Amino acid sequence: MKTNRNVLLSLTAIIALVFTLVMNYLANALPLFGRPTGGISDNLPNLFVPAGITFSVWGVIYLALIGFTVYQAVVVFRQPGGPPQWWRQIIAWVVVAHLANGVWILAWHALWYEASVVIMLLLFFSLLRIVLVLGWSRRRITGGEYWLAGVPFSLYLGWISVALPANVTGLLVSWGITDLAPGAVFWAAALSAVAATLGFMALLRYRDGAYATVIIWALVGIALKRAGDVPFLAGWAAALSVATVVIAVFAVVSASPFVVRLQSLSQRTR
Repeated sequence: MKTNRNVLLSLTAIIALVFTLVMNYLANALPLFGRPTGGISDNLPNLFVPAGITFSVWGVIYLALIGFTVYQAVVVFRQPGGPPQWWRQIIAWVVVAHLANGVWILAWHALWYEASVVIMLLLFFSLLRIVLVLGWSRRRITGGEYWLAGVPFSLYLGWISVALPANVTGLLVSWGITDLAPGAVFWAAALSAVAATLGFMALLRYRDGAYATVIIWALVGIALKRAGDVPFLAGWAAALSVATVVIAVFAVVSASPFVVRLQSLSQRTR
């Protein structure tokens, strides 16, 4: 049933996404506070930041989010009986995530690094809540709903899973706690291992290829950026990305109908 509350939440989600998109545009078009986004990162030496081309993933994420936003509006306004249960569970968190993204840009460009980490944490946990309902609990959504609703937020969470530790590292650099000393190399290597582990878990436990794909993309970006100045870190990130791809192939093969059938037959013959 289409209620005023559902309509209001749907419209709020649309407005929140527009706010995020506008803030991202202004961040570099003006730029905000006279500081381009990449220039701020360059002033905070951080070995965990990937190559610039890697950030093109935002285009994919935003296109996916636009698709979801249109889809959820159609669900609310045209679907008989109103939106499904999963929509009711995530829509408020979707609004929070969009607003957190836009406000983070303000904090980052204002050089409020402490605030930016807090906001990024809010964004991360909002996305985690959404993905737990959608991508990591597929029994609540159909195949079509998974692609239109689950995949966009898995992609989003995958990137923020990398951006959050990078943000924290930037804060530590601003405090003078870490720099380009050897310790920073091992710190970046450890963060890369954590990112790869998250990708492994998403694949093996939840079969979430969208999340893992973004992790692989980020690790490749780190390998590309550090190939010239920190070969150890570049090799490590490249190895982790390859390992994640291998796990992805294993996850796909093990979940294929043929393998599942073989396992079933094997159990029957015991």
